[in-house]
Amino acid sequence: MLRNWVIFNKVPTEQLIRVKHIHVFEGGRSALYVTSGDIVYGVGANGNYNLLGLSGRHRQFSLVLEPVSVERLSLKSINTIAVGDYFGVANNTNGELYHWGRRMDKRRGILLPHQVKCPYFVVDVACGSEFFIILTKEQKVFFRGTFQQNDHPILEFTEVSSGLSVSSISCGIFHAAMITTDGQVYNCGYDHHATYRSWKFEEGLIPKKLDLREPCTQVVCGRRSTVCLLTSGTVWACGENDNLGVESENSVMKHPSKVKILEPIRELAATWFSNIFAASTWGGRIYCWGYKTRWPAVIADACVLIDAFRNKETPSSLGLVPVAPQLSPCASFNAKTTYRRSDVNLISPEVVAKLERSLSANDLTTSHYSQDKEIVEQNNTDSNGQAESSASKASQQAQSTSKSSKNLPPGLGLLITAGNF
Repeated sequence: MLRNWVIFNKVPTEQLIRVKHIHVFEGGRSALYVTSGDIVYGVGANGNYNLLGLSGRHRQFSLVLEPVSVERLSLKSINTIAVGDYFGVANNTNGELYHWGRRMDKRRGILLPHQVKCPYFVVDVACGSEFFIILTKEQKVFFRGTFQQNDHPILEFTEVSSGLSVSSISCGIFHAAMITTDGQVYNCGYDHHATYRSWKFEEGLIPKKLDLREPCTQVVCGRRSTVCLLTSGTVWACGENDNLGVESENSVMKHPSKVKILEPIRELAATWFSNIFAASTWGGRIYCWGYKTRWPAVIADACVLIDAFRNKETPSSLGLVPVAPQLSPCASFNAKTTYRRSDVNLISPEVVAKLERSLSANDLTTSHYSQDKEIVEQNNTDSNGQAESSASKASQQAQSTSKSSKNLPPGLGLLITAGNF
């Protein structure tokens, strides 16, 4: 799986086999990952705002060629990581919130990862360009930051769910989307219809309901668009028509339109940095569109949804993407390994042949089994009644042992006398 991103070629093999979760951002040029020992590492482009959250001299590096541990996020049981254009946020299993990068008030200075004083138990986070939202345990959504560079940032946690009971959240570059427990979708932020005129910042804090034909099960955000998966398995999209996959030439979709996919969809994923959309069907096919592809197309060699984002950023909707454990620390990590016969402790061909003979159909017949039993009893009687030389006794005992093994169920006697092979 990790071979899908070139950025992980810089990670040593002995460390790569311990990677447990990953989060790739900046178009695939940066990565944060968590190892099995709960140590967080950063590698790749660090930018001007220390997006990797590094400490010491590394925080001043714009490019980190080798993985460096993120000490202030390690051993914190990090659950979700989201990185925008200027800062990053994360939450852990204890509901704590962490922030790093540029200051929220836009003053000079770079912040190292630190715990934010938040009065809520945070279960999920999502990040736009200059803002982030949190989903609390009480199913409420709070906003912090600014939707546009010219707007004055909001430094206090401000509720944008307006009393709604929210189950999941997603962010675009300038807007956010949320889905309620009853399947309704709401947008907030910089006009999700992409009509940029006569927009006021205060309006962005008021959620606007999308007009959908049926309840929604999942919502994801592109750069300036919102894509919804309905209960029927159909996909609908609205916002800026930047390869949304809808049958319309309009540059802005003010109302949700159906995405051109002819089979039911199981799950969605999207990223706003590269504006990529992906969907998995119940039949196992993976569709991808956006970026440079207008219409949804099947990826022939894709097995799972994350395969649609090779060498690009990972979708925030997938959170920290889990990595399958590796079986061996081989040089060709995550590749198909060819085993030689000498590397595996195999049973010799002679033993296999004898096992096959012992489990043959002839050994399962009643007549064969009873004949062997009579022969064994007769040999035992003869051997006890005769007084012969020691050489003859030894020969008869060997014969008796060989035949008495057939007194056991087929195959078992062979295993017991395997030392005679």
